[in-house]
Amino acid sequence: MLRRIGFRYLLPPLQLFLYCVLCFCGYRDQQRQKPCTNWISSGRNFLAQNEEDFPLPPPCRKPKAWLVAGSLNAPAQLAGTIPAAILATALHREGGLWSFAISAPLVVLLWYWVGLWIDRRMGYVGLQECRFGVPDLFVRVGFGFCVVTVFMSIIMLLHAPFSRGNRVQEFLVAICVACWSVFLLVVTSLNLRWRGVLVKGKGSNPI
Repeated sequence: MLRRIGFRYLLPPLQLFLYCVLCFCGYRDQQRQKPCTNWISSGRNFLAQNEEDFPLPPPCRKPKAWLVAGSLNAPAQLAGTIPAAILATALHREGGLWSFAISAPLVVLLWYWVGLWIDRRMGYVGLQECRFGVPDLFVRVGFGFCVVTVFMSIIMLLHAPFSRGNRVQEFLVAICVACWSVFLLVVTSLNLRWRGVLVKGKGSNPI
């Protein structure tokens, strides 16, 4: 049955449903928060030292459900951040909700591509001769970028235990960057191998 359906049709609706549930839970959690401030810690310390009688609200915390949703769908979330920020600025609205709304269709596309890649590797779908016309230069750049992000994620994981901020949040971000970087590194390296860049000759199972 799984071969008939395929991961490319199974993962997108499941991930979209999970994404929506996490976003809704995070929104409810944010609504239940007491009045808070987005001031950085240095600014709060400065006000506390100079205005002892000034009541400072607690710092705002990002809902953990939003952190999980962003970690599971990091590429889609990052791709939706820029247009969401532009749209929120133009409409004078809060940028967080726009970011989740714009990222929702990107989540579907992301997991369809991931499911299609898994189906091809498992033989659930035939391999197309056309590789979407992606030049070798773009694949090499993507491979190099993934190598850099893998090293960055290792540094982030090593730095997280010694952080003075929210360690849970930093661990989630580091693990998110590490997992997606390794996955994209595998995809680009196999693609380069099939193209005959990493090894001579083309493989029989392209990406």
